[in-house]
Amino acid sequence: MYIAGAKACLHAADNVANGCNGKPDVIEAIALTGIEAGQTRLAVAANNIANAATPGFARQSVIQSAQPGGGTLARVTAASDNSGSLLDDQVNQLTASYAVQANVFSLKIAHDTLGTLLDQRA
Repeated sequence: MYIAGAKACLHAADNVANGCNGKPDVIEAIALTGIEAGQTRLAVAANNIANAATPGFARQSVIQSAQPGGGTLARVTAASDNSGSLLDDQVNQLTASYAVQANVFSLKIAHDTLGTLLDQRA
């Protein structure tokens, strides 16, 4: 999130329209992709827990990687070790939940900061 003149650049789609020269919104991208990755991790853990007793079920895992320019990518893959425990999945759910909360908080702080900057410029 940044300011071009007095114009707010909140979303990638707004960047060109608001005269922001198409620059990516790195803070927002990091927070939003972090939220998406956390949601993916939550869904995979829930799926693993729900199907733990299903005959022939193959556990899944999530692999996250940093993206150039900011953000993260979460990919769902077959777990390399199918012997994961219910406790592992519960811990994964809890850590993913905290990660989502932290990214939502970061996004809120970034938006609040931008609002303060815009108020000062007005």
